[in-house]
Amino acid sequence: MPKSRKLESLLAQLQQIRLNPNTSEAMLLLRQLLTSKQPVAIAQAATLIAEAEHYDLIPDLVAAFEWAMAKPKERDRAIALSL
Repeated sequence: MPKSRKLESLLAQLQQIRLNPNTSEAMLLLRQLLTSKQPVAIAQAATLIAEAEHYDLIPDLVAAFEWAMAKPKERDRAIALSL
């Protein structure tokens, strides 16, 4: 099944952030990605946050995890595994 355009857009944004994850713009975008309804994008954002050691985004990671676990059968488990 092809990826949705929204997901493709989010993943492209993540690729751009990977080039320089320590800018304020990157931090804002990562925070926004964690509120996305796209589990793959959330999981990849969480991985990038961990790699860049953005400890100030921990509350956002917790909120994303809670969102995923509120309805785990309906939401992709990739989120929970990467957080």
